[in-house]
Amino acid sequence: MPTPGTSQYRLVPLTADGVVTTTPCRIMAIEFGDTTVVSKLEFTDDADGSGTNVLVVSCGIGGDFRDYTAIGGITFPTRCFLDLTGATWVGVWVDDVRSV
Repeated sequence: MPTPGTSQYRLVPLTADGVVTTTPCRIMAIEFGDTTVVSKLEFTDDADGSGTNVLVVSCGIGGDFRDYTAIGGITFPTRCFLDLTGATWVGVWVDDVRSV
């Protein structure tokens, strides 16, 4: 499991919709901040969130941590965009890859 402060994966903190990476990657873990509402994250393989969802993750009140390292991460072949609903912040641990 990735832990904050380690260099094995790059941590991308987000507080609103935005680009996670502009290059191919694997999402290795996700942390929802201390949420006060039910939250949903929609990850797409494009630059603006208009494409098809590759991964959709929901979280109840209180925050959560999802670890995808045991399955080798969730692959995004070209780039990754996050549409964030509800949560005030999210940490995304990314493994940048040259090709997938």
